[in-house]
Amino acid sequence: MAKDHIFLDDITNRKMLFASLIRSSIPKGSISSIKIPILPKGYYSLTGKDIPGDNSVSVFSEEMPLLCNGSVQYEGEPILVICGPDEDKVLKLCNNTIVEYDTDYSLLTFDNYHKYQISGTKKFIKGSVDSKFRNSSQTVESEYKTSMQMLPITYPMGAIARYKNKILEITTASQWPFHIQKTVAGVCALPVKEIQVNIEPYHHTYDEKLILPSIYSAIVAVLAVKSGKEVKIVAQPQRILQYSVKRPPVHITRKSALNNSGKIIAEDIEISVDIGACPLFTDEILSQLILGAASIYSITNLRIRANAIRTSSPPMNIFKGCGIGMGTFSAETQISRIAALKQINPLTLRLEYLPEKNQKLPSGGLLKQISQRDILTKVAAESDFHRKYSAYEVLKKRQTGKLEIPGNLRGIGLAMGYAGNGFSRKKDNREAYSMKVKLDQNDKLYISSSSNGSAPENIWKETAGRILGLDIKSIEIVRGNTTILPNSGPSFLSNDLSIMTNLVEKCCYGIKKHRFNKPLPIEEKRSFKSPGKDIWDSEKLKGMPFNTLSWGAAVVEIELDHVLLRPVIKGIWTIFDVGRIHNTKAARSAAEAEIFESLAWAGGKTDLFSPAVSHTEIGVMEKTKLTNINIEFITDSKRTSGGISQLPDTIIPSAFVQALSQATGIYFDTLPVTPEIIFQHLEG
Repeated sequence: MAKDHIFLDDITNRKMLFASLIRSSIPKGSISSIKIPILPKGYYSLTGKDIPGDNSVSVFSEEMPLLCNGSVQYEGEPILVICGPDEDKVLKLCNNTIVEYDTDYSLLTFDNYHKYQISGTKKFIKGSVDSKFRNSSQTVESEYKTSMQMLPITYPMGAIARYKNKILEITTASQWPFHIQKTVAGVCALPVKEIQVNIEPYHHTYDEKLILPSIYSAIVAVLAVKSGKEVKIVAQPQRILQYSVKRPPVHITRKSALNNSGKIIAEDIEISVDIGACPLFTDEILSQLILGAASIYSITNLRIRANAIRTSSPPMNIFKGCGIGMGTFSAETQISRIAALKQINPLTLRLEYLPEKNQKLPSGGLLKQISQRDILTKVAAESDFHRKYSAYEVLKKRQTGKLEIPGNLRGIGLAMGYAGNGFSRKKDNREAYSMKVKLDQNDKLYISSSSNGSAPENIWKETAGRILGLDIKSIEIVRGNTTILPNSGPSFLSNDLSIMTNLVEKCCYGIKKHRFNKPLPIEEKRSFKSPGKDIWDSEKLKGMPFNTLSWGAAVVEIELDHVLLRPVIKGIWTIFDVGRIHNTKAARSAAEAEIFESLAWAGGKTDLFSPAVSHTEIGVMEKTKLTNINIEFITDSKRTSGGISQLPDTIIPSAFVQALSQATGIYFDTLPVTPEIIFQHLEG
């Protein structure tokens, strides 16, 4: 870790108060009474009724309770907080607090949900789906399921608050510091200008630093105002694993209508996603699930309906993105399944539905400076996909599907997809992103932004140095707070690489233009705001949904150990087009790490990780476990820089499952696919 990265555990002082949460022990019901022990002098408690402002955390048009308002919605819901100067005594007081409930046993479940559980619906329709199905000669129907995914690794998380001279100062690591400022102001009933959030850098994230820091910050902020002391709360890794963000379970039913010649003439798709007890980001998740399920292929008649299902589970929303990968998993696996039924190469079938010119997304967005066909054919050539697929098909036909098959089984899979950088262009999501760059009299450059992830900072320095001819050592990323740094929006899905790097370029070109015409210092500020409805209709899901797109294709080759039923990776080939690449070595390293994690998830190998494993150690593990990774970038791309973080998660799982299906002769349609699931299918 860099020396300037702050660990909240290491920050302490003699007058600091330590806070601890008491959470619900039941999944559903109401609180009948709370019995708090008599608190010694200097100790404080906080319930939802004690909050001076809004007892909620809001995201766009949705909100969830900060502390339970009396009605328990899920196990682990925060109920109250106790703080004091002695951390051990605080924990003892929490353990001696008695919360009594009237339990409601009518739990809301995801499987076989009721209509009243639907908290949000979105639809996408083009063409005449029903008439095409009526006139079809064959229908291929499949159901794809992805399970909940927890954080594989994490670190202690929390926040520190201090109220002094009418300034409420917050210290935490966050992907969205200005959301913290807004949330704390609303909860504490204070003006936004009195809230100062210290913007700390952070390393790898699964998006748990998007909303959780706002929750912790709001809690300690109220206690700091109440006590007049500095207050700290830190949740340990095991607690974060239990109650932090999770990838929501998704069920997708796909029906594909084929005509007499075997051409796909229509698709009808139903999507359900478990968003837990407190929906957040619902519209964005549904939109991206639909975009992923719509795939990249030119299907003339298409209908997709997506429902967000409220359950008695803890909130589940954003986890390494908003679900576009889960939609893509169903689309890529389905088209390969149709190819297998037609007994043709899956690459050949894909190319049939990718026009050579005027390529568009199913939503109608025109694709510029990108060739989907070139990416697919290139990754197929690099991996020798045609020959291997044909050879493994011959082997598959000799199999009986029994466990006593001698020798190991082999298969190969192919997938392609895209990921957007940042939120889609929905009106509610149209945050303004701002960047400020200053060149002083000593030719030292200062880059100011509230986006403080470690990866983009190096790219910003290299970009600025290239444009202005400066040594990287003379370029500094300004550390500060929400009072002095511009609002750069949420750092999400690589928008700090795409949008913010583009703003750095514009600022530097502005400085370059005036550098020898105006006296130093010269300061340039640039902002970006997504275009409106004429570019993207978020209700009808028509147009270009994202500011920039990152593209990728992957081939995964596996060998199944017939004794352990463990898929062994024999080779991975990937092609990525992420626009202009500023640092190929860094991009390759990021891609390798994400590929490793995607495979670990797809194969159910979460035991490779533990809460004690650092992201640095993951890099070492990835190199020792996966030696046959081939990564290639489209290096002459003129498109705006995009991120790579979400791409492997979008394409690798489907390619892996397809390879496993070919090796065993069994169609797998779930994620993850564990050895136990393989055994059940083979035994059955």
